[in-house]
Amino acid sequence: MAATLVLHVGLDKTGTTAIQKFMTDNENLFASRGILYPQAGRSPSYSHHGIFAHLSNLSTTRRYGEPGTTWDSLLTTLDTEIEQKQPTTVIMSSEILGQGVDMKALKRLRDRFTAIAVILYLRRQDDYLASVYTQMVKSGGEYRHFAFASMPDADFLTICNSWAAFVGTGALYVRRYGKAYLEGGNLLSDFLKCAVGMDLTEDMIIDQRNHNPRLTNDALEFKRLVNLCCPLSISSHFISPLLSVSYEQDQSTDADFSNNSLLQPSARERIMARYQETNAAVGRKFLGIEDSSLFGLDAKGYAAVCPEYQGLTNARAMLITSRLIDHFSDGALMSRALSPRVSVAILKALDLCLNILPDLKSENRRNRDDGVRLRFSDRFILRGLAIKSHVSQMLPETN
Repeated sequence: MAATLVLHVGLDKTGTTAIQKFMTDNENLFASRGILYPQAGRSPSYSHHGIFAHLSNLSTTRRYGEPGTTWDSLLTTLDTEIEQKQPTTVIMSSEILGQGVDMKALKRLRDRFTAIAVILYLRRQDDYLASVYTQMVKSGGEYRHFAFASMPDADFLTICNSWAAFVGTGALYVRRYGKAYLEGGNLLSDFLKCAVGMDLTEDMIIDQRNHNPRLTNDALEFKRLVNLCCPLSISSHFISPLLSVSYEQDQSTDADFSNNSLLQPSARERIMARYQETNAAVGRKFLGIEDSSLFGLDAKGYAAVCPEYQGLTNARAMLITSRLIDHFSDGALMSRALSPRVSVAILKALDLCLNILPDLKSENRRNRDDGVRLRFSDRFILRGLAIKSHVSQMLPETN
């Protein structure tokens, strides 16, 4: 095919969803300019999970494959779409590409094009791992403290070398994620310039919403307490009201970039020290940076712009609790969203949480090894798990 393929390898926590949403919103405009963001393998989301899930090395991501399709059938569908629209450039994006895929099978896609480019964004490892942990607490059931050893590896050199071997070093575009590194401090502008050499224009649709708003550190610590005391079927209902409380207290939680983090400077220093040599190698090989720091600012300097979190106090926890009780006591609101038994379970969980909130004062101490405050003691965890068991018994079996 007389076209160039651009693969966006969407590493986690680098604004991948924003790029995919932007490409989807503007697909007709881009098509008029010879740029195709294919439908093949994309429905019903913004990403191309549907096609690359068939090549995933992880069983957990294969569920994203479109039902009733195969790698071969989707390649045929893609061929037909390209034949009909005759683009000069085809752009495809998926986080699955950043999690490991069958490169031999992917070569069949690459060989359909006259040229290929691969774009990937790298985020400071301490920021990346802090964001992963935050997501585990916010949207999952994580209540344990941050433990470096249990976090995913963030060796960027291995990732970059793998893709360089696939497309050649000259066709791999490694970008750094962060305002200081992006074209005009804007991710979409940076991506468009890198992918097709195009500037953002006024006729392009740009969704200003942040599709993954953040919790304040206090709200995040409160959610961690909720995770300890509630099953996931209950704790998930706390996300929306906690986000509302967070935005009221700090509107920067809705910004694209935020310094909210439970990590302490000591943890950041230890994380970045682990990757110092491999980061320096990435900088030399793929970005032409000769100094020792891929991201410019060392961990000690970064601590100045990412203040140390002092922990959740009883007073602030009680304030959050009162706001949540107001929210979940709104009968008109809850009757539309939740079953009566779930609503009762939520209020009961809040009531039980109130009983252990006074103990936060004794729990509020730094875990020096992993750099996070409020490492719950064994006694505190046992009390929380007992509440979780009690609340679980109040729920319908379907929950």
